Amino acid sequence: NIPAPVEEKQILESGVLPRIATGREVMLQGFHWESHNLDWYKIVQDRVGTINKAGFTQVWLPPPADSLAPQGYLPRNLYSLNSAYGSEAALKNLISTCKEYDVLPVLDAVLNHRCATHKGAGD
Repeated sequence: NIPAPVEEKQILESGVLPRIATGREVMLQGFHWESHNLDWYKIVQDRVGTINKAGFTQVWLPPPADSLAPQGYLPRNLYSLNSAYGSEAALKNLISTCKEYDVLPVLDAVLNHRCATHKGAGD
């Protein structure tokens, strides 16, 4: 007796959420150490279609919060999304474009690096 061939189940994806944990994710690191020197959110937004066509399902974005360091790794105000990479409005536009092209935006949150916004009186 020869066993019948096992038919592989095809996984159909639609929308952003099913692409989070299918085991078929491919993430692109969407920034580098000097990205803050450019209009970075706009640059990535203009390339989201190409990112999707290249097969990437996710794009890792730089830390979005206001930061003492321009790279974003010393966040001061976690409620302010205006950073060296662009404004809160530009970030929202980028996220909307990612959703339009079925690319999941993944934000780099560095909560354990948080620093003060004011210098204390007891220095």
